[in-house]
Amino acid sequence: MVRGAGGCVGIGLAGEITPARLGSTHRMYMARIIGHVEARIRSPGLEAHRLVLLQPLDFNEQPIRWSLIAMDLTGAATGSLVTFEEGREAANPYDPPLPVDACVVAVVDHFQYQP
Repeated sequence: MVRGAGGCVGIGLAGEITPARLGSTHRMYMARIIGHVEARIRSPGLEAHRLVLLQPLDFNEQPIRWSLIAMDLTGAATGSLVTFEEGREAANPYDPPLPVDACVVAVVDHFQYQP
């Protein structure tokens, strides 16, 4: 079960979680929070938001690429399994949109995957 994502998702390749809507190219990825980032000076609008360090994972919970920094909407703890979005979709939760390239949008309580 995924908390906080809002909407139906399906299973993609290599740890990707995709919307169940036909024709959608939007993707969410699974990751583990491996740390947090302290930034004294930030762009306007980013001051109140938490930054975390993510390690993207496949469905076997193995790293699939380099780690990255993301805004965290969930307040998840270090070590939590989460989903995140990248690109333009990462800025969508903010009004007005912020200069964000990756955003944690859900905490994963459980997932089941069979290749």
